[in-house]
Amino acid sequence: MTASFQEFKERAAEWWPEAFVAEDDDVFALASDGFALRFAALPGDSAATLVRARILDLADVPRAADFAKAAIAGNFFWGGTRGATLSVGADGVLYATERRCLTGAGNELFS
Repeated sequence: MTASFQEFKERAAEWWPEAFVAEDDDVFALASDGFALRFAALPGDSAATLVRARILDLADVPRAADFAKAAIAGNFFWGGTRGATLSVGADGVLYATERRCLTGAGNELFS
C-alpha cells in the first residue's frame, strides 16, 4: 500500500473527528484528555511523517537539569524509547519525536 501524508491527514480527520486539530497544510494533531500527538509532513518525503508527543514540563521536575541530561543521554541507547528521539524544546518541555513511514506492510499508522 502506498500512502501520502495528505491521505493520512484526511483519514485521521475522518476516523477521529472529535480529536482532530488542523494546524496548517503540513501539520495536524490528534488531541484528547489533555494529551496530543502532533503529525508533521517531511519535506521531500511524502510517504513519512514526524510524530511528536509532549512528555512533561521540566519545571515540574525536581532537579530538572539532571533529568533532562539523563533523558537526552538515553538517545544514544534507544532501548527505552524504541527509536524515538528525546529532546528539550525552547519552552522547557521534554518531547519524544519519531519518524514513521506511511507505506509498506505492517504499517501501524495507515492500516
